[in-house]
Amino acid sequence: MGYGSYEPSQADSGMSKEPSLQDRFIGTILGVAVGDALGAPVEGWSRKTIKTVLGTVRGYQLTMMGKGIFTDETQLTLVLVKSLLHCRKFIPEDFGNRIGEWMRLSDEGIEPARGVGRTISLAARKLYRGIPWDQSGEYSASNGAAVRIAPLTLLNYDTDNISEFMQDVENSAKPTHIESLAIQGAKVIALAQYLVFKEDRFFFDRIEFIDNLIKLAGEHAPKMVGSIAQLKRYIARKPIEHKVYDKPCSKNVFSRGQSIEDTDDRYAILEEIGTGKYVLESVPAALYCFLNSPSNFEETLLTAVNAGGDTDSIAALAGSLSGALNGAPAIPMRWLMDLENREEMIELSIQLHEQAIGLDLPEGIVYISRTKIQFKS
Repeated sequence: MGYGSYEPSQADSGMSKEPSLQDRFIGTILGVAVGDALGAPVEGWSRKTIKTVLGTVRGYQLTMMGKGIFTDETQLTLVLVKSLLHCRKFIPEDFGNRIGEWMRLSDEGIEPARGVGRTISLAARKLYRGIPWDQSGEYSASNGAAVRIAPLTLLNYDTDNISEFMQDVENSAKPTHIESLAIQGAKVIALAQYLVFKEDRFFFDRIEFIDNLIKLAGEHAPKMVGSIAQLKRYIARKPIEHKVYDKPCSKNVFSRGQSIEDTDDRYAILEEIGTGKYVLESVPAALYCFLNSPSNFEETLLTAVNAGGDTDSIAALAGSLSGALNGAPAIPMRWLMDLENREEMIELSIQLHEQAIGLDLPEGIVYISRTKIQFKS
């Protein structure tokens, strides 16, 4: 597998090597988009409806717009990426202006804001009508600010100043969300992504990860601690891929006649956690989907999508975490091939990686398309 001049550090689906830092950056952004595109067609469906109508979702559903089409979760993630690359750091005013422009283009019929909900649409329209970024947000405890946060984490993946990082996360939420739970939900996801980048894929300890996340959340997102702490009673058992398969990321995910429903009681657990848009449901649900199968990107996203509820947001959140740990090579090729705008997302991820490690672009340069990225056999 290759993407033009970009070659993943390990193309074998067995993932026998640790992914490179660049692979992990790309995997994080693509993880958001793949999860979003997988979950969007069944967003709002119940677990029972998904089983009745589709059986088990294993890939993209064909919609009127095609297959592999993402929604506002990914669109706003890319808005944040482009703001960071343009400003060379996080500037909330620039980000807010770009959200407003994104909504204006949609309202004028130029480029649709796909699947955008009431909270973000109201706030974004305030922004393009001139309301300042710190006065435009809505009081909603939904997950919109959390889902788009990954690029800011990537820029701060190695920071020692967590408090400054968390202030930027808070300011990134405020253009659309000013409710404290929504802000703290975004902080928890950012902290989780940050902690994942401190881990080696083959030595990832789920309990230690949760303990560290609880500790940081206690300092920066105390209202979320209870919903995260409950996960410890669900993840004490071995990850799914360790129980069912010969090795993590087996090439045949549903081998030996197994189906996704047969492997454990994950859906009963997710029903107890909740899978709605409310951050006290969707954030711990996404964390659970990731921690249930941390080494297996495919299993993580299929769990999130087949659980029902706010499927695109939860799968996007879980995908960002799995992509950050396992890197782009862990994403199934069939999902990459049908994903819209994958070349641009890979390119932007590479640029963000270069900026984060100090190889950022010259002053005044916003976007350079260095290569036409294509799949090759």
